[in-house]
Amino acid sequence: MGYRLRTVSSPAAPAIDDARPVLDVPDLYDSAGESRELVEVILNAFRKGAPAQLEDLRAAVERADRASIASATHRLRSALAQVCGPAATAACSALEGAAPAADPAELARLFATLDSAFGALSLAITAELAKARG
Repeated sequence: MGYRLRTVSSPAAPAIDDARPVLDVPDLYDSAGESRELVEVILNAFRKGAPAQLEDLRAAVERADRASIASATHRLRSALAQVCGPAATAACSALEGAAPAADPAELARLFATLDSAFGALSLAITAELAKARG
C-alpha cells in the first residue's frame, strides 16, 4: 500500500501532483529485499539525516545561492529516492532543474512544493515505521 497526497494549493505551497505516491511502500520493500528490518534501517537513516539536508537547502534558497541549491537538491533527491518517496523526489528534481536559471521567487515556490511533499513523506514514514514495529 502506498500513501498518496491530497492536492493542496495555496500561494505559499503550490499544488502537488497527487498521482504520485508519497511513500511507495511496495517499491520500498522490494528494494530492501522484502526485509522489514532493512526497511526500518533505511527509513530511520532518512529521518536522521534528511531534515538537516532540507534545512541546508532552505538556507540556500533563501540566499538564492544557485550552486548550493544544485548541490543540496542532488544530495536530497538521492535520499528521497532511496526511501521511495516519488512525490518529494519529483519536487526535488524540479527545484534542481530550475536552480541554474529560475528567479528567486520561482525557487522559493518550488522549495515550498518540496517542503510540503517532504512533510507528507515524513508523516507517511512515521506511520510505516509504527506499522512495521506493531
